[in-house]
Amino acid sequence: MVGGVVANIVKTEAGVWVQCIDRTYTDQTCAIRVKDAKEMKVGDRLWWQGKNAFWTPKPDDGREDVALERVGYSHSKIPDEIMEKMA
Repeated sequence: MVGGVVANIVKTEAGVWVQCIDRTYTDQTCAIRVKDAKEMKVGDRLWWQGKNAFWTPKPDDGREDVALERVGYSHSKIPDEIMEKMA
């Protein structure tokens, strides 16, 4: 999976963690970190390939596949140590 519906957003000093749910065939989750996602919200769409992630706000406001700089690798979820710090 390389994206889906944004389910969780966690802002840290090292970037913004975004967890997505792929609702196409399964409810698998996947997470990445991007440099900045000021306007992103739960329910938006996000997918990624290579060094970029592509964000589409929902409800549709005319923007589609807005490029965001990706940091690091994909994960199956936002790492537990990040979630623990935010609790």
